[in-house]
Amino acid sequence: AVWSNLARSSRRRLLYSVLAGICSIALFLLWNVPVGLVQGAVRLETIQSILDDLGLEGPVETLQNIAPRTRALIEGWVASLVVSLMQLLTLYSGLLTLLAHFFGYGSRAGI
Repeated sequence: AVWSNLARSSRRRLLYSVLAGICSIALFLLWNVPVGLVQGAVRLETIQSILDDLGLEGPVETLQNIAPRTRALIEGWVASLVVSLMQLLTLYSGLLTLLAHFFGYGSRAGI
């Protein structure tokens, strides 16, 4: 990988570096949007209102009868699990390693 970066023209290396930088910044800025949506959507009140709008009265009644401790436990764990899943699908998928390669780092030790 080091040799392929050396074989590129300086103009192409600069272009790849700028594009990789823009993608990295966009990834981190846009990461907050789905995380915020997930944090808001996993509240049981939000889920209740969505199910109520869909006309699903059975699940709405079940959610209304959940004890406060259980409600807090569900809301806390579901949010954490969904965000962890999103991290696995995006940040730990090799995307950052690919962007580092386009920055011009040729080895995993250089990253």
